[in-house]
Amino acid sequence: MKLLIIEDDRNKERHLTNLLASELPDADLRARRSYQSGLAEAEDWLPDLIVLDMSMPTYDITPTESGEPSLPFGGEDILREIDRKELTSKVVIVTQYDTFGTKDNLVTLDQLKQRLAANYVRNYAGTVFYHPAQTGWKNELLTILIQIRNSQGK
Repeated sequence: MKLLIIEDDRNKERHLTNLLASELPDADLRARRSYQSGLAEAEDWLPDLIVLDMSMPTYDITPTESGEPSLPFGGEDILREIDRKELTSKVVIVTQYDTFGTKDNLVTLDQLKQRLAANYVRNYAGTVFYHPAQTGWKNELLTILIQIRNSQGK
């Protein structure tokens, strides 16, 4: 199984990588840190599963690059491109925010889940609320992974 994590927070990426590597030791796991690098990897590598943050920088942050502009719905933008290009990757959103956007387009996590489920039926597999000091998110993510594997007959 090919797994791609698109996550700009290094601590959250480490938690996700450790969990996925321990549960799927034979998986080929890669990580990217922005909209641009994540989408390019998804299109070129064609992973089976993408674990995707929702809010992210446009570009990888480096000593000379700020990553700006920040994309409050960058994960949904990647999901839209995956759907538009008819890629078969399953996508799980893992976020630590319960609201997204700004005052004019504020969306709650529940509203976002409903929107993603309605608009990206082929690829969207679920959303997990991440909290680094709790373990419930791990069980939620593993439950979604099991559902994906069962639906693929693996």
